Amino acid sequence: MEYVGNDSIFREEIFKFATYALKYAESLIKFQSLNYANWEFVKLLWLKRFKALRGKWNGPVHDYYYAAMIKFLIGNYDSGVRILQKWNLRNGTRDEWMNKIYMTF
Repeated sequence: MEYVGNDSIFREEIFKFATYALKYAESLIKFQSLNYANWEFVKLLWLKRFKALRGKWNGPVHDYYYAAMIKFLIGNYDSGVRILQKWNLRNGTRDEWMNKIYMTF
C-alpha cells in the first residue's frame, strides 16, 4: 500500500488491511487444535476430489501429506496410510519417503 497524500483514504485502507490480517490470524489460531486441523483437511481433500472428478482440479498434492501427518498425530494411523496411498497415485516420488519415514509412525 502506498501513501498518496490523503490521510482519510490511507487510514481506511490500512483499517481494511488490518481487519483482514486479524481475521486471517484468528483462522490460523484454530489450527492449534489437531481435531480442527483434521476436520479442515478432510473438507479440503473432499473438495479437491470433487473438483478432480469434474476436471477442475490440477493443483499441488502437498495437502495429502499434511492431512496424513495430522491423522498420524491424532492416532488415526490407518486413515493416514490410506491418504498416503492415494497420494502415491498422484505423486510417483513418494515411495522413497515412505520407506524411510512412515514406518516410524
